[in-house]
Amino acid sequence: MKLSSNDKLKWYAFDVDSNLIFTNTKILLEKFDWEKWNLIEVSQEEYPELIKLAEYRFLDWDREKSMQNFVAHGTFQNEFIDALDNNRFWPSWDKFKQATMTAKPSSIITARGHPMQEIKDTHKFLIFEVLEQSELDQLIHWMWVNTNHRSRNKNKVVNNYLDNNLYLPVRSNDFDKMFNVDKNLSTRERKLVWFEAFLNHLYKVFEKYTSNIYLENKKISIGFSDDFYENVDWMRNFIESVLLKKYPNFRFSVYDTSNPKFVKKITLERDN
Repeated sequence: MKLSSNDKLKWYAFDVDSNLIFTNTKILLEKFDWEKWNLIEVSQEEYPELIKLAEYRFLDWDREKSMQNFVAHGTFQNEFIDALDNNRFWPSWDKFKQATMTAKPSSIITARGHPMQEIKDTHKFLIFEVLEQSELDQLIHWMWVNTNHRSRNKNKVVNNYLDNNLYLPVRSNDFDKMFNVDKNLSTRERKLVWFEAFLNHLYKVFEKYTSNIYLENKKISIGFSDDFYENVDWMRNFIESVLLKKYPNFRFSVYDTSNPKFVKKITLERDN
C-alpha cells in the first residue's frame, strides 16, 4: 500500500468526556453543608462550575476518587449512544466526526478504565450505525485515497482504518500492562505517556505504507483536545520541553475545551 502524496499529514487525539460528549456518568464531589463535608453526585454539565466554588471539593481532595464512576467495565458504548441520542455534544465532536469521515488517524484518550477493545468497538459502532451512508462512503473513499486500500468489503476497510488508530483508556489494566506503569501514576502523567506512544504508533502505521524519507519530508500536524485546563497545561509543557526536540517536523495544536463557548487553541512548532 502507498499513501497519497499530500504535503501535510493530519493526526488527531481526542479526550472523551466533556470534550466529545457529555455522558450521564456522575462525578463524586463533596459539598460543605451544616459544618461538614457531604458526598454528592453531580452531572458533567454541572461539574465545571461547581468545582470552582469554595463549598465544593473533590472527594477526599482527590480528583481520581471523584472520577471513579468512569472506570466501570461494559458501560462505555451505552453511555456514548445515550449521549448522542440526547444531543449532548461538546466542542470537539464535529472535529472527531470529520476526522473519522476523512479517515484521519486518530486516538481516543480517556481517563476511563474500560478495556481498549471496548473503546474501539464503540468507534466501529458509531461508523456503521451513526454515520449516514454518504458519510460512510466518504470514509471508504478517503481510505482508498490515503492508503490505496481498494477492497470493496466495507467492514474490512473500516477495520483497517480502526487498526490505524489508537484507543487508550489510561486508567485501564490494558494501559498498565502495555506501559508497565505504577498504578499510582496520575491521570495527567498517564496522558503524557499515551501521547508519545500515539506519535510512535502513527509513525509505524505510515511506515507500513511509505518510508522514513516520506515522513521526514512532510509537515505533520497533530491536534490534542482536553476539557481540563491542568491537563492542557501539562501537555503544552511536555510538547515544548520534550516532543518538539524529538519530532521537529511536527506542528502541535492543543485545544482547551473547558469553556465550550470559548475554545482556546495553542499552536506549538519549532522555528525554521
